[in-house]
Amino acid sequence: MIALLKSTKVRLGLVLLALAAVTWWMAVPRNPEVVFGKTDDRPVVKAGKWSGHDGATRFAVAVAAAKPGEWAQLVREALDSGNEEIIKEMLPDLLRRWMQADMRGFLAFINEMEVLDADGHRWAILGPILLDVIPELGERAITSPTLSTIIHRTILNVARHDPDAALDWAQQRLAGIEKDRAIAGIVPHLVEKDVDAAQRLTAGIESTPSRLAAQLAIGNYLGAQDSEAGLAWARSLGHEGDRAYALAAVLSSMAEANPQGAGEIYRESVSKMQQAFTSKVLAERNEMGLSTGGEFEDMTPAQAERALRALPDPNLQYFERAAVEIGTALVRDDPAAALEWARALSSREGGEAALAGVYGSWVSIAPSDAWNSLRAESNPPNRVVSDFFESWATSDPATASSAVAELSGAARLAAIPATVAGWAEAGGTSGDLVGWVRTLDGQQEQDQARGAIASTVAFNDPVVAWQQVQQMKDPQRQAAAFNEVFPSLADVQPLLAQKAVATLPLSQVQRDYFNDLLEPLLNP
Repeated sequence: MIALLKSTKVRLGLVLLALAAVTWWMAVPRNPEVVFGKTDDRPVVKAGKWSGHDGATRFAVAVAAAKPGEWAQLVREALDSGNEEIIKEMLPDLLRRWMQADMRGFLAFINEMEVLDADGHRWAILGPILLDVIPELGERAITSPTLSTIIHRTILNVARHDPDAALDWAQQRLAGIEKDRAIAGIVPHLVEKDVDAAQRLTAGIESTPSRLAAQLAIGNYLGAQDSEAGLAWARSLGHEGDRAYALAAVLSSMAEANPQGAGEIYRESVSKMQQAFTSKVLAERNEMGLSTGGEFEDMTPAQAERALRALPDPNLQYFERAAVEIGTALVRDDPAAALEWARALSSREGGEAALAGVYGSWVSIAPSDAWNSLRAESNPPNRVVSDFFESWATSDPATASSAVAELSGAARLAAIPATVAGWAEAGGTSGDLVGWVRTLDGQQEQDQARGAIASTVAFNDPVVAWQQVQQMKDPQRQAAAFNEVFPSLADVQPLLAQKAVATLPLSQVQRDYFNDLLEPLLNP
């Protein structure tokens, strides 16, 4: 799917077929060269270009004569000018004019600013001006989905320098989910200035995803700065889901400085959570009769109780990242202790994630020791094998790819695509990866590798990716891999993509879907 998101022509086709793409379409500028011009050829702002007693006058003349394609550069020059008259009196008018004429093009400029203005100098000037200008655009503009995105981005960037100003604007101008989203974006900056204020704000967020995002920011900050305060805050939260999420965030951040302490608290916390959840479930079912109703109707009471005791606490899912972070940190000091900690956790308690974190980190520190230990595991989970080989191949693709041959069964099949991913990240070429495929035994292994190669190189080398798909034998794997390859292949070779659709063992629904996307490319 990475190639699909990067393919401009096919994105436009998807816009017409999928309502979910409307938001993206709204962000595409009507006149792309306004924002996506040749950045390398952008005029360099000369020092003092708009200085002097007539600087503002000359700038006004330049604005009056400018075409839309020149507005972006004028805004940059104004932000860098240091001329207060230009910044306070002329820049707001230029920004207002631009947003009224081409809102989507202005959004693309905002996207560019977030990438190029790393130190935030321009945003420190631009953000407050936008917060003043936006309310003046009128009701129709204010309700524009594109402007909604601009508002959100502006608030987040203002918050980097002045979280209080960003918060005041959000509370006065926004409501509902939009307000919750904005506050969740402000909290990471506010918490560094005023932890109590950040906590109070977070408690008032009604949208669950936004509240959890804010809790993550607070937990990460306190876990690194004051873990005791972070643990106390997390445990004080009223909702059990919030408590779990916040506690996991604190432990994740705490792991770097105190992995042993984080590991002990983690193990104790997840064990207590699971016990409490099991007791609650058993109590509720006992009131109704353990063997009655739903999935338990054909079970004896003893069988039903065993099934109920095996159910995981849904809130434990939040701890997966913490398990990885703690395992990763523990293995740096003592691999044996890290393994012991991870193995003591059940799969419900994040044991698989913890073990993956241990092995994924260990192989980058001491690959030989880590590999010997992994080979001694009787039945390592696929995730552990996958994380291990991707990490190994990233640093030493030759040794990692050779080691795959020493595995068997499910572990070997899990290691193959992971090795491809790591090797590609390490700079491996399409030729390197394709050459390795030929060394693998059996069609299943080769299909696994070819599918991974097709997905990995689809964007940069779609023809090679398609060649790999062609050689796959499993129809289901082949169709899944073609989904990854099609967008880029259609962009560079639409006729070849059309031939592929006709020859692959696809369903009629799939053929119709791909052919609909090809139509505007074949008949522009």
